[in-house]
Amino acid sequence: MNRILNTMVVGAAALVFTLSGCGGNASTSPDAQVSAAVKSSARELEPSQTTQHDDAEHDSQMVTQFTTLLTQLRDVPALAPLFAQYQVPSPVVLDDDARAGGLVSLLQAVQITLSNGTVTITNRQTGGVIFSAPVTDLASGVFHPENLPTGTTPPTSTCTYAYSPWSACQSGTQTRTVTSATPAGCTGTPVLSQPCTVTPPSPPPAATCTAFTYSTWGACQPDGTQTRTIISSSPSGCTGGSPSLSQSCTYTPPVTTCSSFTYSAWGACQSNNTQTRTVASSSPTGCTGGSPVLSQACTYTPPVTTCSSFTYSAWGACQPDGTQTRTVASSSPTGCTGGSPVLSQACTYTPPVTTCSSFTYSAWGACQPDGTQTRTVASSSPAGCTGGSPVLSQACTYTPPPDGAALYTQNCSSCHGALASSNLIGKGISVSLIKSFGMTQGLNDTQLQAIVTAVGP
Repeated sequence: MNRILNTMVVGAAALVFTLSGCGGNASTSPDAQVSAAVKSSARELEPSQTTQHDDAEHDSQMVTQFTTLLTQLRDVPALAPLFAQYQVPSPVVLDDDARAGGLVSLLQAVQITLSNGTVTITNRQTGGVIFSAPVTDLASGVFHPENLPTGTTPPTSTCTYAYSPWSACQSGTQTRTVTSATPAGCTGTPVLSQPCTVTPPSPPPAATCTAFTYSTWGACQPDGTQTRTIISSSPSGCTGGSPSLSQSCTYTPPVTTCSSFTYSAWGACQSNNTQTRTVASSSPTGCTGGSPVLSQACTYTPPVTTCSSFTYSAWGACQPDGTQTRTVASSSPTGCTGGSPVLSQACTYTPPVTTCSSFTYSAWGACQPDGTQTRTVASSSPAGCTGGSPVLSQACTYTPPPDGAALYTQNCSSCHGALASSNLIGKGISVSLIKSFGMTQGLNDTQLQAIVTAVGP
């Protein structure tokens, strides 16, 4: 709770200075009455806090919290009648009695309290609750207009109307009636008539179609439906009806036609002066069909004896393209030519592994209690290398972190009490907040953070 209200302190700092009476005589300053009324109401905001603290500094903090909350309540739409009854301006004026409207009278008529995260506005005379809401979401509050102080008028709501259908056009005007108005007790002006154009009566409606003939079903679409159109309907001249123009179907994605091929070698030229080959692979992957070129014209030469048997050299090393080759050492029968020696085959290429020889590193990490600090490899070279001997740890001198509890006791306990019962607990303190109030006591950021951690949220 205090954490939420403490976030309001910066925005209302100027108001605190004015309301506290600094720099002048409170009995003669132009805001004396408002200041007194606000200070009195601020002391009622959190009764439990008032009983625990009775000093000027705490009063100033409570006034700051109260004035900030009051300004936010002024902007809640449901509370407009309350503030309007006392002619309290928006934004609330707190530094000039003459311009503050009836703020003093308002604070004498109602009491504003904050307990367990809930803001409550109570009629002092009757004790009735006028308004209650979570402090984090005032707009969601519950408003009880029946408990407003005497003379305060509850807000009226603008009606939302439901109407009967428009009547037939007569003499250029048609009318309707109000069938309901919401919310209850609302006010407004319903629209009960409008100009219109008199049109001759329409011919009798055509008969509704009861039978249809259809086109064939269209192709199944990616959304799992297929459609068709009406070719004819009956009875003749009918309209409407309930034709069945779509149905569910199982969509089969279209097969991609092959557009690129790799081939086997051309076969021997045949006596009909053609030679053929086969498709070795096609793309894109999974395609079918296409127009591979599997035959071509050639000049047939009657064969010399074709080699039918071969001896080979050993297979060469596997190349990056995934193939390895060899050569023909000899062929048979003697004096033959051609044939189909197998001079290449697929293989699995294994790139040579290169050991890393150079590294770049992240910054060294914090020194650990075991006297070591580590880092990670950011990049290594040459590109694609593995292994190597990166230096990922080194010895260091470990310095224990500052003792936040001890620092609090030395520098803060005299003002804020012992750490276990510190009045800073739950205030959401931070290093930046301590600095903004000029309360660093000569400590560095690391020491301040240790104190913040020791106090807790």
